[in-house]
Amino acid sequence: MTRLHIAALILVAASASTAFAQSDPLPDFDLIVAQHVARLSTEDPADRQRAQLGFEGICLSAARPGGEAERRGLCEAMLLHLGPETPHEARYWLIRMLERIGHDESVDALAKLFADPDERVRELARRALEANPSPAAAEHLRNYQSITSATPLRVALINSLGSHRDATSVAQLADTAAANEPQVARAAIAALGEIADPAAQSALMTLLADSPYRESVAAALLRVADKRLTEGNKDEAAKIAKQVLQASTSELSRVGALNALAASNGIAALPLLEATLDDVAAEFRNRAAALRFIAELPGSQPTTALTRRLPELPPELQVVAIHSLAERRDTAARGPVIAALEASDDERVRLAGLWSLRHLGDDQAVGTLSAIAADSDGEEQRVARESLARLEHTNLDDALITGMRELAPQQRVECIRALETRRCFAATPALLKIARDGPEDVRVAALEALSSLGGDATISELLQMLMQKLPREIRSAAEESLSRLCGTSEQPSVAMQTLLATWEPAGDVSRISLIRVIGRLGDDAGLPLIRTGLNAGDQAVSDAAVRALADWPTSTVLDELSVLARDAESQTHKILALRGMIRLIESATDRDAQAKIALYREALSLTDRPEEIRLALAGLGRLREEAAIRLIENYLDDEAVGNEAGAAFLQAVRAFAVIDTPAARSAFDTTAPHLGEQLQPTIDETRAFFTALQGNITQWEYAGPYTVEGEKWSKVYDMTFAPDKPTEHPTAGWRPLKPTNLDEPWSFDLTSIDTGSDRCIYARTSIWSVDERPAKLLIGSDDAVRVLLNGEAVYESKGIRGHSPLGDEVPITLTAGRNYLLLKVVQASGGWAFSCGVRDEDGAIIDGLIFEPPQ
Repeated sequence: MTRLHIAALILVAASASTAFAQSDPLPDFDLIVAQHVARLSTEDPADRQRAQLGFEGICLSAARPGGEAERRGLCEAMLLHLGPETPHEARYWLIRMLERIGHDESVDALAKLFADPDERVRELARRALEANPSPAAAEHLRNYQSITSATPLRVALINSLGSHRDATSVAQLADTAAANEPQVARAAIAALGEIADPAAQSALMTLLADSPYRESVAAALLRVADKRLTEGNKDEAAKIAKQVLQASTSELSRVGALNALAASNGIAALPLLEATLDDVAAEFRNRAAALRFIAELPGSQPTTALTRRLPELPPELQVVAIHSLAERRDTAARGPVIAALEASDDERVRLAGLWSLRHLGDDQAVGTLSAIAADSDGEEQRVARESLARLEHTNLDDALITGMRELAPQQRVECIRALETRRCFAATPALLKIARDGPEDVRVAALEALSSLGGDATISELLQMLMQKLPREIRSAAEESLSRLCGTSEQPSVAMQTLLATWEPAGDVSRISLIRVIGRLGDDAGLPLIRTGLNAGDQAVSDAAVRALADWPTSTVLDELSVLARDAESQTHKILALRGMIRLIESATDRDAQAKIALYREALSLTDRPEEIRLALAGLGRLREEAAIRLIENYLDDEAVGNEAGAAFLQAVRAFAVIDTPAARSAFDTTAPHLGEQLQPTIDETRAFFTALQGNITQWEYAGPYTVEGEKWSKVYDMTFAPDKPTEHPTAGWRPLKPTNLDEPWSFDLTSIDTGSDRCIYARTSIWSVDERPAKLLIGSDDAVRVLLNGEAVYESKGIRGHSPLGDEVPITLTAGRNYLLLKVVQASGGWAFSCGVRDEDGAIIDGLIFEPPQ
């Protein structure tokens, strides 16, 4: 074989799509197979798999259309290596490939393997003959089946004959099917069903009369009936189905026979299906199947047959019938289904009827479904509402709008709900009219629907309503709807100006509504009106303004709440203002930690009520400040709030430990033994937290992120930025790096800084050591990282990886005094994080190390 041929075969092994050129002489397949046998026998699983895939590509290419000569040549070469001298893994794969591409040239060699001592070889040979299209393959299977006595092997061989669809085997299989050995007989019966030619059909018909395995015969005959249907011979399929129906007692076989009858006879099968349905002694599955098959028949007769019997059926079959009728979409079934729904006390029937009306109902069904939805509860109400909103009737929106105007009040409410669910914006004018004038419950429902179906034009309409005298429930609904519309307005500033412009002409009750709406919006542009309300002469208006401020979402009103908490005349207003003040302190981004502590101290000085004290303690516990710990300690012995103070104390020392571990540990060790037993689990958790914190670095500054437009992360890794040149850029915009995980404050999620890709940040800190000593730096990163200690590179990982906290160990030497640690953490995409710690050479904690950003 030429080198060109060898190169061509290597290419074929890499891609099964490569074909041999017809003009070339055939390759030396003997040499090709001999070379691959060695590779197919290698002990390394990965190498063996690559060899298998390569040889499979050669086989598939040789078996391409028009490549018969190559296929036969390759198969004949494989046959030379089927003996026991070939390593077993190679033998197995060669037989599997013969199963894929072998024809008549392979049959005799494969048949000889039935005598091989290797059981797996025998099984692979059987499967290869089963897949082989040559009649000679079936002959070998048939002959070997007749001489073997092992039941499992006989069953396998008979299954192969069935898969082979070998008509020549019918007589032998028929004789075998009459045998007394159950497994073998059933396998032969099933094989006859797979062959399914006229001779096999005849044999099965004979067996149906007297075989002890009648149900197996029935199942096989139904497969034959399916084939007759596929061939277009509906009369023969119907004949088989009737025979099975008469002879079989199996539920499944009778269902299959009914299905075949319906498929073959069409509407002519209706009388027989009806007879099965009417047979009260029949199994439920048979009667239910008859129902479904009737429903699948064409024309109007099936609907008539089903609806006529519907009232007489037991509930479980009524459910099947109703669902079957719904799937037909025949509106002639609507009346009988509604009648069955209204007459039944069985929830299953009622639910089926309600569900079916979404497919069968017309505009008249709006009244039925809305009445049931209004008068029921639970699952019936849910299904009725869903069907009302999902009716397939063409003019449903118009029918619902009419129902919303004309039906009984509670039905009108249900129609409004359905219109809102359907997002029917065409209903908005009618909803506005009803919201102004109608029964109270209907008006409330209309206002609720307007909150999602109305638009900017609806805002003025609702404002006009609020200027009028309204019942409490309607006013509340109008306020809520107006708030939602203003909050979703495409022009929020215009909506706010519309609200503000209504203040002057409004009466006190309407002003209260305006304050409530603006309070729900929480837009600082509305604060002047709220402040005006505080000083209004009407007590109710002032009360609404205080409540709006107390619930305000931003810290803009902190100072005002502080004044109210101290000076308000009403004790209720003081409490409301104080609670609002405490709630907003934590979110006040314009106040530093010390200012927040001062506000908490002020708040605590204004109350002795446990409710507000608990709120303040919880906020203090989340501050990373020693002053917060000291303030909390004042309440540890308070009988009313002692437990809450203890919990806040433990939370605060954990938060403060990130800033100053020694001071936080000292506070914990001093106070924890005196806390209540209820807090013992949290005390234990905090103690474990301090243990885990030792030696891990939580104090960092960062600079960046840095990125270069158009450059990927690997280029960013190699580039230098300001922090790489401290003499040129001594400040480089360094900022404190805040912890992102208070349970593991040494692990930092950098996506909290920037969520982009192909960029980097720098993080720096210092490690103060008492003396010079060898140590071990623990480092984890997502993705790449470069580490410098005292200006010298000590570690690099240039690759994409997930963050394994403290996962890499790097030997380092700490000098006496301050050591400067600089990290460059590069982001490719996805997660972005790092973690760092220091241990001695044996992995133990080093006493006396201090971690803090460079001074």
